[in-house]
Amino acid sequence: MMSSAVYHMDDKDSGPFTLRICGTSEYISTIMTDSITTTKGMDSKAALRFSTIEEALEVADQVWEIEERRISIEPTLLF
Repeated sequence: MMSSAVYHMDDKDSGPFTLRICGTSEYISTIMTDSITTTKGMDSKAALRFSTIEEALEVADQVWEIEERRISIEPTLLF
């Protein structure tokens, strides 16, 4: 299965990571079985953060299954 997320290969060891909805400044803040919520801006403390690229990819695929939204996985300095 092709991933629903994009990321730079050079960043794969640069976690923690946030999940941004492609084409927006919205970051995933919660994910439930039937919905997601977002927050504005990478520096928002509400944005979910993941220690590894594998964790971020797994959740990005869940976002796709729930709302068919593509995700950009981005490294962040906040954790």
